[in-house]
Amino acid sequence: MDRGESPSPRLSADGEVALYVGDITITCFACSEDPKKLLSKIFSQTELPTFFISPLGLGELTQIQTLFLGTFVCKKTIQQLLFVTSIHKRQVQNMEIKDVVSHIVLPFLPAKSLVRFRSVSKDWDLRIRSPFLAHQQSYFFNDLSGFFCQYYGSNPTFLTLDDHAYGVPSPSLTFLPEPVDIISSCSGLLLCQERATRSSYYICNPATEEWRELPQPQLYHGIEAATILAFEPSPLNMSADYHLISAVPMLDQPVILFELYTSETRSWRVLATTFVESGDLSFTSTRFYMNGIAYWETTARKVLAFGLKNEVYEVISLPPDAPTGGVLSQIQGELCYISAFIFSGNCSIKIYAGMDLRLIHVANVTLEVVPDRFPRYRVLPCLEGSVVMILVESLVCSYRLSDGKIEVVGRAGEGGGGGGGADNCLPYVNSLVHLA
Repeated sequence: MDRGESPSPRLSADGEVALYVGDITITCFACSEDPKKLLSKIFSQTELPTFFISPLGLGELTQIQTLFLGTFVCKKTIQQLLFVTSIHKRQVQNMEIKDVVSHIVLPFLPAKSLVRFRSVSKDWDLRIRSPFLAHQQSYFFNDLSGFFCQYYGSNPTFLTLDDHAYGVPSPSLTFLPEPVDIISSCSGLLLCQERATRSSYYICNPATEEWRELPQPQLYHGIEAATILAFEPSPLNMSADYHLISAVPMLDQPVILFELYTSETRSWRVLATTFVESGDLSFTSTRFYMNGIAYWETTARKVLAFGLKNEVYEVISLPPDAPTGGVLSQIQGELCYISAFIFSGNCSIKIYAGMDLRLIHVANVTLEVVPDRFPRYRVLPCLEGSVVMILVESLVCSYRLSDGKIEVVGRAGEGGGGGGGADNCLPYVNSLVHLA
């Protein structure tokens, strides 16, 4: 078919429908191939000659008010899935290619790429700068883009997984009014605390350099307090509402109080719930938020879980055989504790999953790229997926659970910033989300 002709669909033997629009092929798969893999193929290429629109069965889909033209979204795979019905296929055919890209593809791209694409045209500049596109992108794009790392007393650094696709203008967060320590991250937002006196919290988007100073909490949040940022983008709420939940140990008392900040009210509230424990009540730097629950690891090798909705807690014991230095994370929708031990290039990985933290995976792999017998390393917190990330010296290594393959996917910058000895490393999503 001449690509210059008016687009029309073609049906292949395997049920694949191809629409030719200008120089772009839009392929609508009737099969149930994993849409995340399809989108990964697309955005890993330097050019974008083909866009895949992949459906699942109608029984697995939930129709939502369209966020952009011709879109049905499955809640469980919101970031991976585009579904085009027979009616919407005709709408796509009648669109110019620039409109196809602008309305369908842009919300799936990282912030750095979108900022670069503002120079394409005035229409694209207006589209990308609109709050609606920022809202769409914050919901659809949630790929792990890199890590903010920090050594004690130093400014943060950003360790990107792809310098061409992901990046922030000021990795050291110098756009904030004073030096800060990074505390927590969630869905593109970063929580920081003023370094000298720890008297102020800042919430910011490193991609846009937008920031807010939060009101003073009612309790004293000193060095022992452990605060978690909770932010879940919603397709039906343009306002990026977020919460902070802080576990605050009482001085010389075996008691932890909880204080909650809500962006909707812009205020803190000390909760009635208290946690009493006779043992050590101090926290490690490992903390995590998923599905409405905040998790803290304590130095007593326990995990304190707190539900933001019902404001109750639960204590989970780490398995006795779990190595120290692990992280709380999420793999395939489950809470996980991931640990690793590296010696002379040999890496032993253990994964414990579920609310009972049962051992589900053990792997022994070789890190040929690590020459030192005793390298500095740390397991990095993952986002939704089936990949374990380990920072070894200046190298970010990924281990795929599906096939056991391990590879280097990133490298820390010059000067050792963000190396394996960093005191804190937070996962980051390159998002355009606007602050509430």
